[in-house]
Amino acid sequence: MSVSVSKNYIDLIPKALSVLVIPLLMWGIKLEVENAVRDEVIVQLKADISELEQGYEQINEYAVKFGQVDQRLESMESTMIEIRLDIKDLLRR
Repeated sequence: MSVSVSKNYIDLIPKALSVLVIPLLMWGIKLEVENAVRDEVIVQLKADISELEQGYEQINEYAVKFGQVDQRLESMESTMIEIRLDIKDLLRR
């Protein structure tokens, strides 16, 4: 009797393990899909970062140009002030 009981248990082990194969496969497929989605998100984020870096470079270029224009305007302003003073001096004479 004990031999047949242990034989039944031994027969149940492969059956129980075969029932676990389907959930294990589904879990593996789910992980692969999640990894693929994550990889796509990473690629998109890298593209976004690249665009932002290019925009940052353009902003820096414009900042330099703006600084140059600002210096020229300040120079023109001081020149205009000098011209006004010279005209006033000429008009007083």
